[in-house]
Order: sequence, then C-alpha cells, then structure tokens
Amino acid sequence: MSPGPVGAHDVAGRGFVSDQDLSALLAHVSEVLLACDDAGVVTFVSPAVRELAGYEPDWLVGRSVLEFLHPDDAVDALDRIARWHGRRGATVGPVMRVRRVDRTWVDVAVEAVTGPEVATLGTVVVTLRGVGPRTDVERQLRRRLVSEDRLTRLATAFVHLAPEDFERGLQAALAEMGSLEGVDRVSVWRLLDDGATARRTHVWVAPDLAIELGSTELVLAGTDPGEQLLGLAEIHIDDVAALAGGPQAELHDVLSSRGVRSLFAVPMVERGRCAGFVAFDAIRAPQVFESVHVSALRTAAGILAQAFARHEAQRELAFRARHDALTGVGSRWLFREELGGVLDDHRRRGAGLAVLLVDLDRLKMVNDSLGHGAGDDLLVSVASRVSTAALPGELVARLGGDELAVLCPDLASAEEALRRAAELQELLETPVVVAGHDVVMTASVGVVFVAGDHDAVGADEVLHRADVAMYAAKERGRNRVELFDTPLRERAASRLRQERELRQAVDEGRFVVHYQAEFDLATGAVVGAEALVRWNHPERGLVVAGEFVPLAEETGVILDLGLFVLAEACRQLGAWQRSRPDREMVVRVNLSARQVAQPDLVDQVVAVLAETGVEPAALCLEITETTLMADADLSLEVLARLKHLGIRLAVDDFGTGYSSLAYLRRFPVDVVKIDRSFVAGLGGDPDDTAIVSAILHLAEALGLGTTAEGVETPGQLAELRRLGCRRAQGFLLARPEAPAALAQRW
Repeated sequence: MSPGPVGAHDVAGRGFVSDQDLSALLAHVSEVLLACDDAGVVTFVSPAVRELAGYEPDWLVGRSVLEFLHPDDAVDALDRIARWHGRRGATVGPVMRVRRVDRTWVDVAVEAVTGPEVATLGTVVVTLRGVGPRTDVERQLRRRLVSEDRLTRLATAFVHLAPEDFERGLQAALAEMGSLEGVDRVSVWRLLDDGATARRTHVWVAPDLAIELGSTELVLAGTDPGEQLLGLAEIHIDDVAALAGGPQAELHDVLSSRGVRSLFAVPMVERGRCAGFVAFDAIRAPQVFESVHVSALRTAAGILAQAFARHEAQRELAFRARHDALTGVGSRWLFREELGGVLDDHRRRGAGLAVLLVDLDRLKMVNDSLGHGAGDDLLVSVASRVSTAALPGELVARLGGDELAVLCPDLASAEEALRRAAELQELLETPVVVAGHDVVMTASVGVVFVAGDHDAVGADEVLHRADVAMYAAKERGRNRVELFDTPLRERAASRLRQERELRQAVDEGRFVVHYQAEFDLATGAVVGAEALVRWNHPERGLVVAGEFVPLAEETGVILDLGLFVLAEACRQLGAWQRSRPDREMVVRVNLSARQVAQPDLVDQVVAVLAETGVEPAALCLEITETTLMADADLSLEVLARLKHLGIRLAVDDFGTGYSSLAYLRRFPVDVVKIDRSFVAGLGGDPDDTAIVSAILHLAEALGLGTTAEGVETPGQLAELRRLGCRRAQGFLLARPEAPAALAQRW
C-alpha cells in the first residue's frame, strides 16, 4: 500500500533529521522536492514550490500530479511513475511543463529517486528544477506537434459521431481546444436565417474562471468585425485595451463588457458562405495568439463547419424517417417504434391502450376527378385536422396511401376507444375546400383495444389487427367503426390460413382449368369456350373460382395463377386445333385488374403464344368493365398492344360498371358480354329486357359482337333469340367441364 500524505514534521519524527534541521534545510533548497504514490497522488512537497509555481505546499498534498502538469505531459508522467516504481537509485527524467497558479507554464527538469530509502515519503520522489524557456524553434515545434495531434483527435471524434452524441462530443472538442496556452474561453456562434445575426450555441470556459457569458446573440451585419466575418475574413485582436479611444472604441466597449482581453475569431464556411464563427478569448491577461493558435482555430473551424453540416443532414434524415413527407405527421416507422415502447410500458403498468386505423373512403374518387394534387391537399388537410384534435400523449401517423393511425395510450376500456374513434369520424363531417370544391370525407375506422393484462403482443400484430378491423368496416358499407374482437380474430385467422393454403396450392400445382362452352344460338354449334380455373383442394374437392379468386387478387397470388390459366388454356387450345384442324375454335381467358396493371403482361402473352404455337386470333382475352374503367388510359394502352398482336378482346360483365357503349368506342374491343344479372330478368322484368335489347342494338351499331352470360332457363334462351342475340353461355346450355368432355362437343 502506498503511504499517505506526510509533512516535514512527519519526516523528522521518523528519525531522519530533526524538525529544526529539516525546516532549515528545505528553506534553503531552490529545487522542489516532491513525492507521490504509484497513482500519481502527491504525498509530500517542499516549500520551494512557492517560488517555482506559486502553490502552497499543503494545497498540493493529496492532489494528483495531473492537476498541474500540462495535458500533453501528463500521460508520459504516469507512465514513468509506473516504470520507476520498484527501481532503486536516481533517474534523470524529461523536461515537463508545470502550470503556475496564474495559469502560465514553466519548464522543469525532472530527476527521480526510488527505493527503500525514500519509501517513507512515497513511491517516487522527484526533484523539480526550473530550466528556463526553451528555444523559440523548439517551443514552436512542440506546440505545433501537440496542436496537430490534438486536431487529429478532434477530427476523428467528429467523423463517426452519432446524432445523439453530437452535443457531448462537441463540448469535449471545445475543451480540447481550450487546453491551448492562454485560451480562457472557446465559443461557437452560428449564423441565423436572417444572415445578419449570430447566436452562441456552444461555449467552453476554463474551469477556474467565474465569468458572465453575456448575450447569446450578436449582430454581425453593419459592424466592422461582423462584416469581416461575413466576408470570410478572420479577426485577430491581441490587446482589446488598445482599441479604447480609437476608431474601434465601440468594439472595445463590447468586448470589454464580456471580459475579453484578446480575441481571435475564424469564420466557419459552408458552401462558400459564412455559417458562423469560432473564437478564442483570453480573459485573465492579453494573449498574443501565435501560429499554433492560428493553425488550431482555422483547422477547428473547418472541422466544425463540416461537423455541423453533417449533423444537420443527419437530423434532417432522422426527421424524414420519423415524419411523413407529405402531411408532416408521424411516419409508419415512428408509429411502429412508439407502439412497441408503449406496449411494453403499459404491460408493466397494467394500463390499456388503443390503435385507431383510419382509412379515407373517397380519396381515390378525388384523385380521379380533381387530380392527385387535389388528393394530396385533401390528405394534408385531414391529417392536420386529426393531428390538431389529438389528445395529450396521442400519436398521429400516416401509414401509407390514404391510411392514418392514432395511438391512444392509457384507455380503460374498448368502449372508450370506440368513443374516440367516433370523435375522429365527426372531425371529417365538416367539408374541406379542395381545388375550389367542398369535399366531405368519410372514413372507415378499425379499432384495436389492448388491455393492460394482455399477453406479449407485439406492434406488428396490433397493426395487423387494426388492419383487419378497418377492412371489415369497409366491407360492411364504409363510413363506420369496427372493433377487432373474437369473431374478427377468427375471420382473420381463417383468411390467413386460406392465403397460406392458396400460395401452397400454386407452388404445388393444385389448380386445373375447366371450360364452359359458348354456343351459336342460330345453329346450336359450339363456337368457343371460357377458361375457368378450379382449385383441386385436398379436403374440399374442386373449389370454384368465386371462392378464392378475390383473395388471390387481393394478395397478389392472381399474377402467378392468371399466368398459369393463360398458359394452360393456350396449351389445351393448341391440342384441340391439332386434333381438329377443320374447326375454328376460340378460347376466352379472363384477365384480372392486377394483371392488366402488370408492366410485362403483353410480353407474357407473346411468350405463351410462341411456346404453345396458338394463333393470336384464336385467343380472346376478357376484361371486366370495372377493370377497364378503373384506369382508362392504362387500359387503352394495354388493349391497343394486345390488339396489335391480333388477339381478340371482350368486355366482361358489361352493364355493371359506369361506362357506356359510346365510351367503348375508344377501346379496340371485339365483343361485349351481357352480364348475367340482366339475363336473369329476361321474360319477367321489362326493365332487364329493355336493357338487353338496347345493348344488342347499340353493339350491332358499333360493330361489336355480343354474348349473353348466365343462361339458365328456356325462357331466357327464347327471349335472347327473339331479341336477336347471336351467342350465349350458361348452365342451361353447358356447365363448366374438363377438357376431354368439352372435346366431345366440338
């Protein structure tokens, strides 16, 4: 164990010398005798330290040598103490710098004595002797090397500084700069947006100085030094007092009021303009800022300018990641992160929470009728309205498209969550003026309440449940609120199971294609067939398309499934053509909305025709009226390219959408298929009969063929013949059947 602090009388009392002799001896010794333990803590120091550095001996005892050694010598000193420990004899050490009480530095020669003889005083005993100033060249070289090393560390510190550590790292950097000789204060000033005023954002002051910092803002424009900085010039004032009474007396008064005796300021330059400045201040006494200070501050100003620019860019990126660019509310990423934290917190506290998923019902209509710019304006207005009405602690975010989400913490019950959802719906009742139109929005809201005693449900699961509830609200008529409960949970689980089975069925090839014949009503001959997909389910048998195609369309599975049906139908058509070259055959294949929107649809069709050898005219692609009109421009482009290949085109389920036969003149279609809902009323409903008759006559006038769907009774068939319909299909004529069965009808 190292000995504790001792005084002169302790030494005398242990039998070395008498108190009187020791005091007399130490009083006449000009060199300082200092002892420390192996940690560098002073255990004894002689009175000569008063002359060398101005310290009282008793003040130094118990303090670390690091407190009065120069920072660049401190590490070397501790390293030497560790190496001297255990040795015996005298060792000549280096020249080191000791800080005087007045914060100036004195160079001292160090000689160490170690061994049992001095163990009473400390681990190591050294003598300190002032050696006078080094040569200017040596001092400047040492300062420059130290400065360059310090600036290298400074630059390295800022290269990989994370945004959350920026402030701490910057303060450490200012302290590093403040260790230069004569620097009492380092301050950083950033130029404000007005381009005329600077604000002090960061400051370091010597720990032993108690000074007022003064105003945090400084007007640069219109003042001589300020204009110099704005013009990217440096300010260098060695003695502020010399400015008194002269042309810069006003500057003298300003600096003196801040306690500044000397000043050196360097502008920070970003993109060729002044972005602020960094300044060294001498407070205790005037300081001649030498080349080492100039080099240090210039380099630091460049480093800090880059660091601030990078920090601002990082903050901007972080803000963009946490906020929606269009509306300014939270982003999906932020909502998910916050939801995860709130779930953990509420689980610990036993508190309930809710998530409200708000889907705007009519945004697409606004986009289609008034343009996407108007739709964006509407979304911004609604998001602002919801955000403004948010209660303390609630978080509003845009999850994407027309969906907003609200996180409601600390709710006691599902009923409270439903009331909050109803309040949000009421917000939308007031019309929003968009592009000169009053638009009243409605919303379908899915609500998830998570009780305080919930299991470890995660953020993704909560969002999924909210999504399920929101879609239930849309399916049940829109403009309503649905709570995720047990029935919805079971429905969601069933849907997930079906989706999983559907994808697995595609991978395993569990789909087959059946064909429903199309007849010429005049001759009774089969003139074509519609390809209808069936799911060969291992438990349910053959499942008709209506039970799984909507799910396939929603999940995107329809893309793979649709391509399979197209390829299989063309392969079968080729086989029929080769077996009956004397017969003209046409196979109709349905295209889904997702397929029409697929950029490589035409390329896929070309590849299938080439692979199967089918003539394009033998293939008819059917597109529903709703799909056709959802994006008329896209549909026109796709149909034109398909028509150019020689493929026939048909509009399926005509009459159920919002188009007209006159509007269809834009599209290169060949056939209109009359929807089964109109055919069902033939012979009994005069309105249906009138509609079918009108479609037949207008189609004939436009040169389009017609096919009636869903013929199930002799009366319907007779009425179609009477009205002049030439082709039809339906259960009365033929049910969908396997390829071999249909081949018998050819």
